Amino acid sequence: GVGAQGGRRDVNESLATLRSRVLVGDFLKAEGFLDDIFDLFGPEALAGLSEDDQLQAAISYFQDNVLTVAYDTRTSLMVVSMTWIDRHVAATLANDYIAFANEAMRQRAIASARNRIEFLHRAADDAATVDLRQAIYRLIETQVNGEMMAETKPDYAFLIMDPAVPSGVGGYVRPQKWLLTVIAGMFGSGLAFGVLLLLGRVHLPGARY
Repeated sequence: GVGAQGGRRDVNESLATLRSRVLVGDFLKAEGFLDDIFDLFGPEALAGLSEDDQLQAAISYFQDNVLTVAYDTRTSLMVVSMTWIDRHVAATLANDYIAFANEAMRQRAIASARNRIEFLHRAADDAATVDLRQAIYRLIETQVNGEMMAETKPDYAFLIMDPAVPSGVGGYVRPQKWLLTVIAGMFGSGLAFGVLLLLGRVHLPGARY
């Protein structure tokens, strides 16, 4: 489920939020996951980098190698998955990330509704006619309903249909053993052919020796 309004605009906003560097950065800091990524980098890669540069490097790594956000236009479902060296940690990351995104969008909606309500109350006080004041009050009612939805609905932006679970034992995403086997076979065959060619055990058609 996307937001309280629905529609393509909400879908695009939600996808952009899930993929945003701001949300990823806030999530990594809140969950204390930065050190796990820094451990993969090693101290040499981080040497000489400022804290902000280290954070940006961690965000880029998380976006490129850990987080995957997909949208199925046929079913209107979003799929968030995490790839990590520990499959249990990956599942926890995926569930926590959705919860974190929900809370971030919920707080954003609450703040926006309150700002609109405050503005509309001032406009109502300055309204020149009763009809205008009544129209403004109807707008205030709409904003109050929106704030109520955000306040009382933890899954305000994303309704989790299928919580993340650890992948099966041996269900590796990387490295793909079959692909490595094929590549190794092709490389081995090419290397063997090259050696035989150099030793004169194999002759190319039309070649002169």
